[in-house]
Amino acid sequence: MTAEPPELRVPIRMALDAIHEHPQLESQRVGPDLPWKDWASVELIVKLDLPIEWMARGTGLDGVRASETVTLLFPPMFPLRAPRIRLRSDFNRELPHLFPGPVDQPPEPCVYDGNLSELQNQRGFSAVLEQMILWLENAARRCLVDPAQGWEPVRRDSLDDWLVADTEHLRSFVGPNGGSLAFEFNYQRWTSKGTGNTYWGIVQANPIQLVPETIDGWFSEKGFPGLSCAALGRSLAIVVWPPKGSSKHPRVTDRYLAETVVDVESLRVRAGAYHCSQQLNRALQKFEKCRRRLHHTSHRQPIVIILVARRPFHLIGSKSKLELCPYIIETRNSPASQIRGGTRVRTAGHLDAIGTGLLRSMSGYSANGDAIQWTQLGAGSLGSKIAIHLARAGYAPTSIIDHAFLRPHNYARHALLPPLRSPSSVFIPRKSEALREAIEGLGQTANAHSDDIVNVTKNSTAISRRLPADHWAVVNSTASLQVREALASIPRSKRIPRVIETSLYARGQVGVLTVEGPCRNPDTSDLALEAFHLMAQDETLSAQVFDDTDGVQRHSIGEGCGSMTMAMSDGQVSMMAAPMSEIVLNHQHSGLPDSGGRVHLGRVQDDGFGVVWQMEETVPWQVLKVADAPEWKVRISDRAHRKILGESERQPQVETGGALIGAFSEASQTFRIIDVLQAPPDSTRERDGFVLGTVGLGERLDEYVPKHIFRLGTWHTHLSESDPSKQDLLTADFVGESRTDPSVLLIRTPTTYRAVLANRRHPPTEFRGSKESNETDHTSRR
Repeated sequence: MTAEPPELRVPIRMALDAIHEHPQLESQRVGPDLPWKDWASVELIVKLDLPIEWMARGTGLDGVRASETVTLLFPPMFPLRAPRIRLRSDFNRELPHLFPGPVDQPPEPCVYDGNLSELQNQRGFSAVLEQMILWLENAARRCLVDPAQGWEPVRRDSLDDWLVADTEHLRSFVGPNGGSLAFEFNYQRWTSKGTGNTYWGIVQANPIQLVPETIDGWFSEKGFPGLSCAALGRSLAIVVWPPKGSSKHPRVTDRYLAETVVDVESLRVRAGAYHCSQQLNRALQKFEKCRRRLHHTSHRQPIVIILVARRPFHLIGSKSKLELCPYIIETRNSPASQIRGGTRVRTAGHLDAIGTGLLRSMSGYSANGDAIQWTQLGAGSLGSKIAIHLARAGYAPTSIIDHAFLRPHNYARHALLPPLRSPSSVFIPRKSEALREAIEGLGQTANAHSDDIVNVTKNSTAISRRLPADHWAVVNSTASLQVREALASIPRSKRIPRVIETSLYARGQVGVLTVEGPCRNPDTSDLALEAFHLMAQDETLSAQVFDDTDGVQRHSIGEGCGSMTMAMSDGQVSMMAAPMSEIVLNHQHSGLPDSGGRVHLGRVQDDGFGVVWQMEETVPWQVLKVADAPEWKVRISDRAHRKILGESERQPQVETGGALIGAFSEASQTFRIIDVLQAPPDSTRERDGFVLGTVGLGERLDEYVPKHIFRLGTWHTHLSESDPSKQDLLTADFVGESRTDPSVLLIRTPTTYRAVLANRRHPPTEFRGSKESNETDHTSRR
């Protein structure tokens, strides 16, 4: 080993100490200013741990030596940045995991699947040495790639030029016969004194016809105002692929070739290795023929060439065997200019275009998953966030319904940003349109509708058009009681998707997400009432939600203008929107509940940052029609049903009963019984009658009113199968006359329920018998 130059920095001296201490490493030459100013180089001998017979002959597989020479190049920012690793100049370049580079420079291995500098800062310089040794030993054993994992594409991580293209879309044009197609290429050019021109661009989706008559229209370039080093341009990208060949003689490239293309001649050689040299030559000849019609320009423009290589097995992270290898030929747009063998070619990197495959893969889902059609109802602060979260996961809504406009104050919490427009321009989009445009920017499509959903629910044709039955679900984020009741009032005979409702309470401190059951039982209004009941029973939630005096208020949004809303920050909305989005995604992939509905309750912890969620299963509700008023329905929760049965079994010899609590909807003409209250102690139970007492009942009922749960009426038992008695009808008459709101008298017989409407507008002067609903089986046996 030569003596260490005195000018080496302390971090490099420490790195040399680590090398000296490693049993498999030996440094033999150290230099301070190589190969660039302020860089230092260390040449190593790496002794590989190989099988004895390989050690005896001095080589492993593919020409890898038992003692390999490696050069480490330490940058001025070492140890913040890891050294570059260079192999000997004659190292086998047909091995995988090699960075692109010219053949006159030593190859550089990719020893770590990630950022090597990050590894060094996490685990130290010794970890870099271990990765280097492991790479060489795997190379000697031919273990750099596992066929089960997939083919390692040619490494293109460290390039200056990049293009964005939809990989699967371009692959779809590749047929069994060799050929080529041209596409529009839109690019940005950046010019610097050190590197010359660099290009970033997008290959458009639709192929174009390359003919002399239209060639001039495909080339243009204009600069940025006041920025001479940049320009925007339009050019061509040509995709070239080989014939598939026969089963006996497939045109497959099963050798790894590090990227060494530097000019058109070496590009042709590479095309020959990929079995598409004829197709490349024809494409270039066709382009040259068309270019004779080009008008002369003084600047150079890029022509993208994408060679397609057929590999013996699928690529890593893909089901396809087709690898896209892009290059850029920089040429002057002039009939006199020609693409010659020595014309410079730049190796370009490839980035997959924004689309469902890329977004799903980055979100942890299958890139080839099935499309899911669903509707986002409400594109406000919560709805827009949920829609964008799912769009970023590759599962955007296919339909957005919101009739409101996106006004300035909405941007305080909306998922979208205001458009960059001149102060003199006037543009106030509808929320649905703005959200649709954002989703299209994420490579997906959605239909935007400005309908008032309440009006839609009252029109059979509109329901089928806006809430199609074949959609997976409707996510209602409107925070509107009208919308909830309108959705719940849609007849069950009119099939619509199941409704998922998302709501925020207590200035964003509490979130509720409900999922309807099969056949929409329990429905969205049933579940909202269930959520209120659950929150009412929880002391903390009850205080947050029902005792909040600063909830929905009118907030000024301009001179004389206000908005009724809850004041909360964008972050507070996002704290609930993100987990709600994950719940929706989970249901999309694991399925909606198959035996009831669900209520998800989230609450912000006392520290103001953590969120805890709980989930409650809700079994289907029993449904019956009111016999003397068949347009009305009674829906009974399982909780109330079980309490009624329990009380009936405790009092089998006498009639018993209690008070009903819940909510009623005039829109859907429905009583929803969420619970029953035990009869007061002064109640009378006899074999032929029950009289509900009053002691303490009013106070107990008043406790529920602030919690959006109200008195609905009473219930009592009949000891035999019988219709409502004359006394029941008289009681209904009395209640109907004494109360403004409708009430219901529920009768439990040994096997089923009967219901009588108590309403001053519909006095039950006679009883016409029970008519059971076809919606669900509401009978039960004791």
